[in-house]
Amino acid sequence: MMKEGVAKPLNMNHPANEPILGYAPGSAERATLYAELDRQMGEVVEIPCIINGKEVFTGTTTTQVIPHKHGHVLANVHLAGREEMEAACVAAVDAQQAWIELGLEGGEKVFSDGEGDVAAVFAELYQLAEVPSHPAFPVPYIHLTLPTKTIV
Repeated sequence: MMKEGVAKPLNMNHPANEPILGYAPGSAERATLYAELDRQMGEVVEIPCIINGKEVFTGTTTTQVIPHKHGHVLANVHLAGREEMEAACVAAVDAQQAWIELGLEGGEKVFSDGEGDVAAVFAELYQLAEVPSHPAFPVPYIHLTLPTKTIV
């Protein structure tokens, strides 16, 4: 029996360490990374506002460029106006109680399962700090598209 005001123990997964990849010349992980960088260099993506789990393309855009190569556009980013910001605020307030009821254990599941393993995506990103630079990028830099889930 727990005393009132004492937090109950959490039943969360213990994080596992990701494998350490070497990115040595000729390695599969290095080839995969370079292929992804080359793919992303060859496209311009549209980045919408996400309001209440829905993509909103406002038509008012700005470009996102490579930090060291301002002439190379990576994305067109749709900007939120007053209407979109108000809708986002309403959606956030409406979702607040559901997130509270979800608790820490439920929130942990949101970010660790479903389509794609978000933890693995972040682990790969952390590994980039030690990757030799790609000819297109003087420093390790990559845009990652993460899987999303709608809670409410």
